[in-house]
Amino acid sequence: MKKPFIKMGLCLSLALGLIPTMPTIVEASKSCKTKEECNAIISEAQDQISEIKGRESKLQDEIEIVEGDMGTTVQKISQTESAISEFEKKISQKETEIKSGEEEAKRLDEEVEALKKVVAQRMHMSQRFSRGNLVLQMLSESNSLVDFIRQLRVINHFAQSDAQSMDELSLLVSQQQALLATLKVQQQELAESKDSLEKERETLDAYQQKLEQQKRDLAKQMQELESERLSASEIIEIAEEQKKILEQTPPPPVSSGNSSSNGSSSSGGVVTGSGFMIPLARGYVSCEFMCYSNHTGIDLANYGDTSTPVYAAQAGTVIRAGWHSAYGNHVMITHNINGKTMTTVYAHMHSAPYVSVGQQVARGTQLGTMGNTGNSFGAHLHFEMYEGYYNYPHAVNPRKYINFPSSW
Repeated sequence: MKKPFIKMGLCLSLALGLIPTMPTIVEASKSCKTKEECNAIISEAQDQISEIKGRESKLQDEIEIVEGDMGTTVQKISQTESAISEFEKKISQKETEIKSGEEEAKRLDEEVEALKKVVAQRMHMSQRFSRGNLVLQMLSESNSLVDFIRQLRVINHFAQSDAQSMDELSLLVSQQQALLATLKVQQQELAESKDSLEKERETLDAYQQKLEQQKRDLAKQMQELESERLSASEIIEIAEEQKKILEQTPPPPVSSGNSSSNGSSSSGGVVTGSGFMIPLARGYVSCEFMCYSNHTGIDLANYGDTSTPVYAAQAGTVIRAGWHSAYGNHVMITHNINGKTMTTVYAHMHSAPYVSVGQQVARGTQLGTMGNTGNSFGAHLHFEMYEGYYNYPHAVNPRKYINFPSSW
């Protein structure tokens, strides 16, 4: 069964600072045998509640700081992602420009190659004839002096045109290569800026995860404080009920070995000298004391039979009888064994208890039937024993007082 309260005095190590360890809450087992002692327990528990509320306020401030940092971080992440998106667009644009530039450079290279071929052919023709022979050939082939001059001008024109075209193409090629180099440098710079932003985003993501973990830790600590506050309130309630009982009639003393009973009793299972009996009419032990963490009782079951009677293990006075979110339908009884106070708890009963607060019961009085109410998983009786008044989690192993066989 999951326990209703958490032990007080936890040392809370906050992610953003340390809250000093506070004194543990007053223990209900500190002899509340008079009204004055009960009042002292109530006063001390009230002081603890006030102190816990102060710690809760500080924790809430820490949570608000973390939430503020989370909001700022989320905003920065959004801005970084927008910047990365813009850089990706610019990089894509540069890639398009580079592709276009490379195509232009290829076209220019093709023009240069074509011009080289034309020039090469003309140079080849020129090499076949010397300058003098070429002039003589042109003169012999010309019909007149005017025709000779015209042919000579044409040859000079082609020579000058080829030289000019080569110069222009060479300049264009150089300019295009310089443009491509610039574009590639710009592309590299954009890529580096994008990489830098992506690293920044990774850092922000990690910081956001750290803040989320801090918030979870603080929320858990807040829950623990709330459990401590509820535990203190529970102690006040129990002390108030004990005080009311003390104002009426103190529980009758029970001598060791007294086995008188006003109701049905279990078969055997009583350790000589203790006087406590097995509180379930029939069954077996389904989960031992501390069979898992914080299991401060022993579970008794009878194959899911919710009609199985639950008995008072010893004579005493009922101090709790009703509903609890963890215990479900339950009963608490205080016992006066040769002047020693003890308390027993009977939890998860099927229906409302058959007894009421302040009622004095004999050993074997039926309190209800085994059930599956509250924080329970399967019908059983969760039975706890305390040396003194109820003081979770300082229960003792019921086997110290009761002999539980394998089945009965």
